Amino acid sequence: MKKSYTHVFRDWNGTIIDDLKINFSVINTLLSDRKRNTISLSQYRQAFTFPIKEFYGRVGLPINNEEYEKLVSDYWALYKSKSKDIPLMVGMLEVLKEYQCKYDDMQNKTKCKTNSKKHFLRLL
Repeated sequence: MKKSYTHVFRDWNGTIIDDLKINFSVINTLLSDRKRNTISLSQYRQAFTFPIKEFYGRVGLPINNEEYEKLVSDYWALYKSKSKDIPLMVGMLEVLKEYQCKYDDMQNKTKCKTNSKKHFLRLL
């Protein structure tokens, strides 16, 4: 029996988009800007946890309230400036295309004809 989906739940970081390299770069920029030692990718992976504030503390970033707010603001500004370069995870474009086409079929729309990453991200 063929499955029918009505909703797709998504977790962007590491599921739909492959932003590990950009997150790693941003963290090292934040560390460097604050005159702290940068970390290796292995150290990044080992230290990473939630809540994110705990991760920042583990890698040596300030986590008191006033400094933390500035840190978060700086993080998002850097992330946003690099976000145009974030690739989709391998195979994700095909998954998104399949779900968009199924949605179009359910809505009696013309079948999906584009393979554009930009098109699918806009639809989400």
